[in-house]
Amino acid sequence: MLGRFCFSLLVLQTLCYLQVSAQNDPETSVEDEEIAEIGDPPLLNNFNDISVPLVPVEFEIARAGYIPSEVLVAQGRAELHCEGAKEISSMIYWTKNGVRQDNAQFYNEPTESTVTSVYKLVDTDEAKYGCNGQYLYLVKERPEEEAQEASIWQNSKVICIDQVVGEETRILEKMTGPYKSSIFYMVGRQQSIYPIKERKITADSVFTCNNTQHFTFIPETRPQTKVKCKEEKAVCTNSDTQGRCALTIFFEDNKVAEGRSPVLEHPYGKINIQQQVRCEAACQIGEDFITLPVTDCTAYPAPDECVDKADKYGSEYRGTVSVTKSGLVCQRWDSQSPNVHRRT
Repeated sequence: MLGRFCFSLLVLQTLCYLQVSAQNDPETSVEDEEIAEIGDPPLLNNFNDISVPLVPVEFEIARAGYIPSEVLVAQGRAELHCEGAKEISSMIYWTKNGVRQDNAQFYNEPTESTVTSVYKLVDTDEAKYGCNGQYLYLVKERPEEEAQEASIWQNSKVICIDQVVGEETRILEKMTGPYKSSIFYMVGRQQSIYPIKERKITADSVFTCNNTQHFTFIPETRPQTKVKCKEEKAVCTNSDTQGRCALTIFFEDNKVAEGRSPVLEHPYGKINIQQQVRCEAACQIGEDFITLPVTDCTAYPAPDECVDKADKYGSEYRGTVSVTKSGLVCQRWDSQSPNVHRRT
């Protein structure tokens, strides 16, 4: 489900037709920064005044157009146009995924007050195109679907393209000081450019997304994972009770146990494990995997948990605890210092 709607772009690492960013708290995170880059430079328009049922947060972060067929691209009919005042002619050129495209045609007519850069698409790759600080994503269009639904983590951010009648544009404009530049997309004629919107899903939400009418997002509470050390066992627990989380226990970098939520245990017997112990949980919702961070379990167990009960005097103990329960400093069995004893 979720994985079906994602596609790779060379621009960021991945731009998803449907992108979900995990949010554990309201603080800015790496995911927030990556999303903000999509609208770089500043976000185009704020769409908070648009009424969309059950969607608490919504704003436009970029624009996207759809890639035509390979035949039309091969015929040279898919073109990106960038036009600007002659005073800023040095800024009028096309980039693809941040790389300048020197094969774009540049027009500078003496009788005109503007210059134009025209870039003909050479392939059907999805990419981010830019001219003078304006950006347009060209992506492959998904077949129209009447309805879809997906489960996602609560408070996740969803990014998708809204192909909604009345919200498309055919030209993007920008002012550089007093000088204007504009970009548009041609395939025989000017093509529609649709908004890419970001929404935070806090409750069941229904809206148009990725050419799908009535896309339903059902938020689920993010499972919590804990690890503890008890009765000579490392115990990893997860609040998911449906077995959707893959649990893994590590002693330092060694994988010692794998299983499914809600509980995974691994005995350590007489092994001294004051080394780092951790549990990782990869929790699956639909086809979307998110690895949840957990707190490491360190500095345990207590001395009496490290000694085999059959070892009456602890002579077989090979751990690192260096004092007794009463506070006496440990020493070699064949030594009388610092404590004098008769067990030689």
